[in-house]
Amino acid sequence: MQCPSCRFENMPGLESCGRCGTSLALATAAIDVHPPRASRVSKRVRRAVPGRLLYRARDAAIEAWRTITSSIIEDSRIPLPEPGILSRLIVPGWAHLHAGLRVRGWSFLVAYLFLLLLALTRWGTSMGSIAAGLAFSVHASSVMDVLIRQGTVRFPRMMAMALMVSLVLAALFYAPAGWVLSYGIAVPIVYAHNAPPFDRDDVVLINRWAYALTSPRRGDVVQFRPTSAGRIVDPNLQALHVRWVYEQTMLIDRVVGLPGDRVVWDGGKLTIDGAPVAWAPLIPGRLPPRLEIDVPTDCYLILPTTSVGAANAAGVESYWKTAGLIPGDDILGVAYLRVAPITRWWLIR
Repeated sequence: MQCPSCRFENMPGLESCGRCGTSLALATAAIDVHPPRASRVSKRVRRAVPGRLLYRARDAAIEAWRTITSSIIEDSRIPLPEPGILSRLIVPGWAHLHAGLRVRGWSFLVAYLFLLLLALTRWGTSMGSIAAGLAFSVHASSVMDVLIRQGTVRFPRMMAMALMVSLVLAALFYAPAGWVLSYGIAVPIVYAHNAPPFDRDDVVLINRWAYALTSPRRGDVVQFRPTSAGRIVDPNLQALHVRWVYEQTMLIDRVVGLPGDRVVWDGGKLTIDGAPVAWAPLIPGRLPPRLEIDVPTDCYLILPTTSVGAANAAGVESYWKTAGLIPGDDILGVAYLRVAPITRWWLIR
């Protein structure tokens, strides 16, 4: 019996090769092989079409597909920046300065900082929106300029690059930042009519997250929902503007007392628990000559001097003792900055 490994002729009956020790069981095993057979349809196609012609057509189609797809991918491929430049694209002009393009880098950086500062200081106004859009355009242009300088860029690739850069910047930076500003720390309030101490077209910024971790403090100028007693509307005024109702549902005034305080207003001077303070409500002239209020433990004292009800009930002591007690949940945020008009731009104190 011949060994299938070393071809050594062994004596019959042995189980392993005497030379190499390989098992001789496989040499006597019968292997039943049934190769797959072509179907009837395949046989008919082979008879009708010559094999060489079929294979040549198949190879030509595959090669043409590879050529077309590789060309499209090459034309639409976005050149990625170098590792040292990629992390610097977050600031317009920084990547240019890193690459040695100082004039272009400083141009992008100065233009972006100017527009960003203008957008933030005029937030909530038309000028602020325009400046924010231009700042976004400068940032996107700086990134595109860096990518273009990484290699030759043809027109289709440039359009794809512009779309990709704009989407990435908007999704990663500007959309989250705009949401935080518009619904969190810089909510703009536009006055549609004169509401002393604010005038028509004044834009005031509200920080809605100011009390996320802390509680209101004495002297804070806050936005709050007035009680039903503080929503007295002068019937002679009616609706001066479609946004008139806003002034009656959300007011801005100063926190005078905290829960448990004893507040006394006497002759234009305010004392809290017997200690005089230097500040007062925003329109102290609307208060009666004397007030004594003990603030409950579940409320804050915010005398609504800016409301229409205060102008109509200036001498009614019971009105102030009722309308001035505001639950903590009705204090919406801190009013801290007036951004428009530019001649009245200043912090609210």
